[in-house]
Amino acid sequence: MSILKNRVIAVVAGTAVLGLATTTGAVAAKAITGADIKNFSITSADLASGSVTSAKIQNGTISATDLNADLKAKVNASAKNGTDGVDGKDGKDGAALADSFAGGGTIVDLGGSFKTRKTEVGTINLPEAGTYMINAFGFFDTVAADSVRTDGTHLQLAVRGPVSEADAFGQDFGTCFTSAFPAGDREATCQSVRVITVTEATELTVIGFGYNDDQSSTGSGSFTVTADVSAIKVG
Repeated sequence: MSILKNRVIAVVAGTAVLGLATTTGAVAAKAITGADIKNFSITSADLASGSVTSAKIQNGTISATDLNADLKAKVNASAKNGTDGVDGKDGKDGAALADSFAGGGTIVDLGGSFKTRKTEVGTINLPEAGTYMINAFGFFDTVAADSVRTDGTHLQLAVRGPVSEADAFGQDFGTCFTSAFPAGDREATCQSVRVITVTEATELTVIGFGYNDDQSSTGSGSFTVTADVSAIKVG
């Protein structure tokens, strides 16, 4: 082979190598993007173990349809109940009904001294020292439509403690009055609510009474009282 022919072959080969190097460099300089990858063309076999981490997965790109049946079952399975926690401290006792009374009778006397002319209709008991809420409701009626009476009668429901030398009328645990009793065969009510404290077991007396504006005793025996009284221990 002549020297000229050998030189031509060498030049051609060098040119080919140079072109190949130029093409390869261009491909290397341009990164492969998602557009260059066909769907499902890359499988788990193409990925090295640990090469895909959570940092490389964008939020929301993996959904339930991407999970296999075994993983779905584990995700959807109910967790086992945990152990019971330590019981908390017992709360304070709530309010409790200590005693109550429901009953009544005819108010024998009107006017004069409450001490001597009051009508006792019942009792309730506070069983021990403590604080109580006393609710007293009085319902008043006439004995008959034509009962003798005068205008301006105010009827009273009272709850009193024991009488003593220091308190001849008994400590007041709740008192209420009606307005002037209406004419005819009518009814009237009154109500009292008090919170009181006693230092020992105490019996309370439920009382019916009343006064006339003219200070007379007219209407004595003409009215009835029905009392509903309760004592609720609140402390």
